[in-house]
Amino acid sequence: MFEEALQSLQTAFSIEPSNEEILFSLGVLYEKKEMFDDAIQYFNKALEIDHEYMEALYEIGFCYENSDRLEEALQTYDKYLELDPNSFTAWYNKGIVLVRAEKYQQSINCFEL
Repeated sequence: MFEEALQSLQTAFSIEPSNEEILFSLGVLYEKKEMFDDAIQYFNKALEIDHEYMEALYEIGFCYENSDRLEEALQTYDKYLELDPNSFTAWYNKGIVLVRAEKYQQSINCFEL
């Protein structure tokens, strides 16, 4: 039901173009279809409205990770961790990216946190 969801969210966006939740939902929709570049665009638009929209930032990191853009994923997870240094899921995901980048000692430090 991707097309129906997309159409519904686009209609909502035309009514409320400054609603970051709609943009976030569009990003999630594209992320679920593994259309990561499109998802990143919507998450970034949500961040333009709310610069501390942590969920959008986290999902951008996830999209970069799944697109094998490991350095960008690490940078994004670092930004997220600046806002929420106690997020065990962000530390875990950063650790996974570091393992994939063969930075094993750094990954161990993340997993310990």
